[in-house]
This record gives sequence, structure tokens and C-alpha cells, in this order.
Amino acid sequence: MDLELGKILDVQLIQSNEVKSSYWMEMEGLLRCLQKLEEEGVVISDLVTDRHSQIKAYMKKERTDINH
Repeated sequence: MDLELGKILDVQLIQSNEVKSSYWMEMEGLLRCLQKLEEEGVVISDLVTDRHSQIKAYMKKERTDINH
């Protein structure tokens, strides 16, 4: 969500049969959203998520450019 505009920038629908298990759905959704937004030239400085351990590890290791 862009807080200045008050608009949702992207929504991804992931079905459980697209990934290994339902546990992976949240991570896949995040990856698709980040890719789409970055392809559109959106600069992501901060990201707020729940406590999903896979996302936490990914952001800490792979996306140090984004404040999580």
C-alpha cells in the first residue's frame, strides 16, 4: 500500500497447487509482488509483514536493501 496515495499497489493470488505446499504460498506471493512492483519502477524502502519465518529469513539474507 502506498501510504501517501492510500492505494493498494498490487495483489497476488497464489493457489496451493502452484507451490510445494500452502506454507510456501505467502513467500511466493511476496516474491511476485516485489518483482512486479520493481518491474514497474516502484522503489520499495520499507516492508511490513507478519511473522512468517521464511519471509523473515529471505528479507534478512536476500533483500537487505529493504527495511523489513
